[in-house]
Amino acid sequence: MLFKVVAADGTWYYYNDSDKYEMHVKFTFGAKSDLEPGEDVEMFVQNNNEFAASLVVFPGATSRLVGGKINGFKCSAKAVPLSDEKREEMYGEVNDTIADQIAELADAIGCAEEDLTEEQVLLHCEQNEIKYVDCDFRPCDYSLYRPDLDTYLPRFIPWYRPSTWIPAEALKEVRLFRRDILPSQVTHGSIGDTYLVSAMACLAEHEDRLHDIFRHPVSAANGKVERAIGAYWATVNLNGWWLPVLLDDYLPATRDGPEFSRCSVDVRRMWVALLEKTYAKVHGSYANIASGDPLEPLTELTGFPITRYDGFWEESKRGEDTIFQEMLQYFDSGYLQVLCTPSDGGETFGNANVVSANPELESKYEKMGLRLHHGYAVLQVQYFQDMELRLVQLRNPWGSGEEWNGAWSKTDTRWDKYQQVRSRCFRDGGSPTDTDRTFWMDWKGLASTSSAAAAAATSGRRGSTTASAAPL
Repeated sequence: MLFKVVAADGTWYYYNDSDKYEMHVKFTFGAKSDLEPGEDVEMFVQNNNEFAASLVVFPGATSRLVGGKINGFKCSAKAVPLSDEKREEMYGEVNDTIADQIAELADAIGCAEEDLTEEQVLLHCEQNEIKYVDCDFRPCDYSLYRPDLDTYLPRFIPWYRPSTWIPAEALKEVRLFRRDILPSQVTHGSIGDTYLVSAMACLAEHEDRLHDIFRHPVSAANGKVERAIGAYWATVNLNGWWLPVLLDDYLPATRDGPEFSRCSVDVRRMWVALLEKTYAKVHGSYANIASGDPLEPLTELTGFPITRYDGFWEESKRGEDTIFQEMLQYFDSGYLQVLCTPSDGGETFGNANVVSANPELESKYEKMGLRLHHGYAVLQVQYFQDMELRLVQLRNPWGSGEEWNGAWSKTDTRWDKYQQVRSRCFRDGGSPTDTDRTFWMDWKGLASTSSAAAAAATSGRRGSTTASAAPL
């Protein structure tokens, strides 16, 4: 945000409230103006005797534009990402401070920095009641992007602990989880890893699985002590092996909070950002997780085998319901199921928007209320035998208002016409028009818009999912 401030003497100032952008301000003042430009302002007289003035306002800075008599003006402003040079100038001190902390740890423990182990550092930090720093996945540029390995280049930003964006009086309220865990809490950031965020939002439908991921490998008491010094454990399944992962609470962030995935409704809830960081650590960097298959993280986050339906979608588009029947069985068994929309064939860069290779396909899906290359959690699978009607309820975790607008959408009159269907689908209460980020699709629409699906074996059973109603 860029704010204009007018002093009591009429002098104009501009304040840049962002952390990531420099604001380029341009003004044209009337020829009869009598101006006193600020020291950082470039000003010249144009052929028509009007004054052209330009000013660059850097993050967190308040800069003087002009004082004096102003006789009419035109203006424009744009936000420009910080250059690497300016970023280094502004945030290099933050990185240097973290590097100094690691050097001090090595000196106190009595070994070279490259020989530090997680166990040594954690024990030292506990004994001395100082904040833990992860020496294996250091809060530094290399953990964002490895020039020798990574393809995607995210915008480099500093690493901060929660004390930077959470007021001091609220720091004691920082928790992994606060009250309920909801898919709507998951918000993606600027790196473009929507496939991973989709998986995390789907996993939030089974909150016990999230608690399992962050369960301390020794005891809850140990976990409480370690979290007090900013150390967290997460356990994921990598290449079929369970892997305990130790993290610090440094995150790529600004004064507004984590730059990448985060809890959208409460920045005191850390599970979203730390789960993404866990995934980045086991895969080497944040840049290395910038794009991927929405179904792959489910195996690594849960350890459960994934049954994929990818090869059978063409059969579904021709009207066969083999996959639907399997989904019905998996739903009845309490499995976590995810449906994915196709990729547009483009690439996602952390420092740019999605580069769409197929804007026509993207536009087509937007008109239907869906997003490309996203995962949607399956909430219910219902079969009405007498009607030959197959319905699937999905959740849109993004909270952007984008929801399916075809057959059996929220505004479809079929819900009023077929009360038997409505009562079955909403047997636990609610109505089709509820703004709960869920929506229903018939099997024909779903088969024609999805490109992949998977079921993860989880425990628990649901009630019967087959019902009858009057024929269409």
